[in-house]
Formats: sequence, structure tokens, C-alpha cells
Amino acid sequence: MTASDMSMAATRLAERSNLDVDRLKEDMESEDVAAQIASTLELGRSLGISGNPSFVLGDTIIPGAVPVANLAALVDAGKRVPVKALTEPADPGR
Repeated sequence: MTASDMSMAATRLAERSNLDVDRLKEDMESEDVAAQIASTLELGRSLGISGNPSFVLGDTIIPGAVPVANLAALVDAGKRVPVKALTEPADPGR
């Protein structure tokens, strides 16, 4: 998907969501927004994050898609949980 394709997709989504499309287009071309994105990318790289989604909870980096129930359990527990346990499907019986 090219940058132009992504821009058109974002515009269509904004239109369907009744968002301010002109503001979106302005923000997409903003130097301030580009600087913030570059800063965020650099922070991610410095933490060893190479893709998304990724989650950072305390000093734990959790790469990849994680079931919401597993993330909620980690937040509630307030402690490190092995990444393997987080990336497995949530137990529907819980």
C-alpha cells in the first residue's frame, strides 16, 4: 500500500466517521505531526520495538497482538507475566 493509498483510506474513514476531513488532511501534512511521529518511532527503536502492536507496561515490553483479557490481567496484577502466557488465547471460562 502506497502513502497515497493510505492517505485516501484515512480520508474515506474520516468521512464515514463524520470527522473533520480538512483538519485531518492539514494534520497529515503538518511538520509538527511528522516530528512527533519521528520521535515516537525513535523511542520505539531505542526500546527494541520493531512492530505494532506492541505494549509497554512498566518495564515489560509485550510484542504483538494480545487478547484484551490477558492485558487486563497483567495490569491488574501489576507484575511481569511471561510473554508466552500473554500471547496465548484468553481462557473464555475466566
